[in-house]
This record gives sequence, structure tokens and C-alpha cells, in this order.
Amino acid sequence: MDEVAAGKLHAMGFSQYDLVRHAAAGADLTGIIAVDYSEGAEALIAKPGIRQLQDLRGKKLALHRGTYLEYLLSIVAGRTRMNLDDITLVDRSGSEALEDFVAGRVDAILVWDPYASQAKDAGGVQVFSTADFPGLTYTVFTLRTDFIKAHPREIKALVEVWHRTDRYVREHQDEACEIVARFHDEPLASAHDLLKTNRVLDVADNGRAFSYAAGFESLHTSWRRMNDFMLDRGLATQRVDSPAHLDSRFIRALQ
Repeated sequence: MDEVAAGKLHAMGFSQYDLVRHAAAGADLTGIIAVDYSEGAEALIAKPGIRQLQDLRGKKLALHRGTYLEYLLSIVAGRTRMNLDDITLVDRSGSEALEDFVAGRVDAILVWDPYASQAKDAGGVQVFSTADFPGLTYTVFTLRTDFIKAHPREIKALVEVWHRTDRYVREHQDEACEIVARFHDEPLASAHDLLKTNRVLDVADNGRAFSYAAGFESLHTSWRRMNDFMLDRGLATQRVDSPAHLDSRFIRALQ
């Protein structure tokens, strides 16, 4: 991501949270496709007996702070009117959080897979996951804005290839998983599991994602909430407008 922001790479898939973070830091980046969103790849796993976030009052929760995981936690806390100051948040990477959980040093962890699954295998119970919040964690195909301006025809062709690829995945799921597993040298089951915890988006989904609707499905609405979270936590110093960094014209050309 930093290499795209610095101009060393032209494009890659950003989590929307990271796109907002880089844009707020002054990077001239633009998202053009909502590729997918998580449907369970991240989860809060806790010791048995902890069934809801409120049960973590006075207890320790490990997560990678300042990331979209803490943003997710803030959304859940807001919905349940929970004050996060009542929980001791411990800054840990995914592997470190799992290690602390298994050793009993923390009461719960908020992590992505495979750490969430491993924590459940170690006796943990799932309190919530991103499956409970569709659209909260989009992956957005992002390019440097100057590259888009200089190569609009190439970008149009690229988006058309994405569209054909998306249709192939939907129509030939087994074959697509075999290609992904072979390319990444991963077990075939891992590729199938990825489709279970990540919703791959099509053109219609992108129409909703680039709309100005009120829910999480809207990239624009989520952008504002993420930017507010960053400003409140001191993770960003300026407000950035989503229309300057989200370009739907290539998606609209497919509709």
C-alpha cells in the first residue's frame, strides 16, 4: 500500500479503511472497484462464558490497534452502547494475540483468519464476526489518481477484464478455486474457505457500493464513518471527501 501511495506501484487492492487512512495522509489515490467484503473472516473470540461485548468489562481484549479491527470494535460498541474505556485493549498482531489468548494472558482477541479459527480450536467461543456487518470491510481496487487520468482507456479495459473474471468465478467456482490454489500454492480447501468468508462482488453490488445510501453497503457512508473514527483517535489530522477518492465511472460503463 505504501508503495502505491509513493508511486512505486500503480495499483493494488486496499481495504477501504486503509484507503481512507492513506487519503487522509495526503496520498492521491482513487478506488474504482469494490472487489469484495468480509463475511466472517474477522471475529472476536473469547473465553467460554463471555457471550457479548458487555461481558468484557474489566477484562483484556487483544487486537491490532489503529486498524480496521479497532474500527469494527467501535461500531459494535456503538450499537450496544458499550464504553470501550471499560475494556483494557492490548495492542497485538494477529499471531501475538493468539499466543496471548492460548496462554491465558488475555480474555478475548479480535483477529482475522486463520487466527480466529485457531483460537476457536483452542477452546474459544465466537462473540461476533464481520458476517454480522455486511459491507463493513470492503476491499477496493485502488490506483494512483494520476495514473487513471493518464490511462483512462487502459483502466476501462482492466475493469472489463475484472467483470469477465467475476462472471467466470460465479459460473465455474470449482475451476476458479483450483486456479487460485495452484497460483498461491495453497490447499484447494483454503480457496473454497475464502469464498465462504468473503463475498465476491459483481457489477450490481458495485452499483450499491458506489451509491450514497445510508448503510454500510455505501462506500461513501462508510468513508465518512471511518474518517470520523480516525480523527477521534488521532489517526488522521484532516477530513477527506470521498468523491475525490472514489470513481464509479468505469463501473457505470458496464451497467
